[in-house]
Amino acid sequence: MPVPRSSVVERLHPRDIEILHTLYRVRAMSAKHIADLFYSHIVNARRRIRQYREMGWIDKYPYRRLMYHITDRGLGVLGDHVFIPFNEKAHNLMIGRARIRAYEHFVDLIVATRRHGWDFVESRAAKAELSLPDASYLQGMLIAPGGEKYPVFVLSARSTRRTLFGVLRDTRAIIAAEHPRIPGIIVTVAGEETYRELFSIPALGDFFLPVHLLPSAYARRAVPCLLPFSEHSHKYGLVPAGEEGCPYRAGGRCVTELLTLTHTNLIRLRYGTPAGEVWAAEETAPLIRAVTGKSPDRVVKIPCASSP
Repeated sequence: MPVPRSSVVERLHPRDIEILHTLYRVRAMSAKHIADLFYSHIVNARRRIRQYREMGWIDKYPYRRLMYHITDRGLGVLGDHVFIPFNEKAHNLMIGRARIRAYEHFVDLIVATRRHGWDFVESRAAKAELSLPDASYLQGMLIAPGGEKYPVFVLSARSTRRTLFGVLRDTRAIIAAEHPRIPGIIVTVAGEETYRELFSIPALGDFFLPVHLLPSAYARRAVPCLLPFSEHSHKYGLVPAGEEGCPYRAGGRCVTELLTLTHTNLIRLRYGTPAGEVWAAEETAPLIRAVTGKSPDRVVKIPCASSP
């Protein structure tokens, strides 16, 4: 006698629990996000997602139909396997209409960095941890394998000047608090006009923490490259010197500092002087020229950004 279809669907596998738990934590994911994380082909992901919807465990966002959220029934199923606060409700987890498209870019980063061993903190928890108000533009934080946390902001091609100033205000608040585990801040930017608006703000560069301005599409590959100097050195032909005041050499010249992906993907190698040379990632060199009117000293590939 055949087993009823609903009974087959309700058989939870470990991967089902992982998917529901990730959707609970992330709060909004597309079929592609789920496929990239858990399946070898998007067709299989869509088939399982359809079954989840039939069981009432997940549903589509009414104002962003390609994104899914967990439901109260899904929380009940998940709560049998992982801890869920007793008063947690699905509608409290949903991303608002005004933020959903920007948040989608943050989810892109979560998915892209997971394969490199990164984790994340969603927006509500991140704002609480950083003592930012609920109205903050912070989308969340990415956590590097070493435990370093990178607050993430998203600027779209439609971002207003008010939004730009709001992001800079939040950035300054984070930097002023001097959180010991935050080595830098990530701002993804879409559109040359948004870059021009940013560069028109005089105080943009007055930060003592790196503020990584990354084109949205490029950020998914570039963020895993935010590594310490020592982990980048071999990729650029730098040879350890072991000399006091001269950690590396390149072509016989002493290299004292390597700042990567800082301020629109400029890569600056300092050869014993504050000026040094400016290198740019090849994917963004045209954007840098278009926005700043300047050409980098050298255009290079960022190795880990080119890897799958």
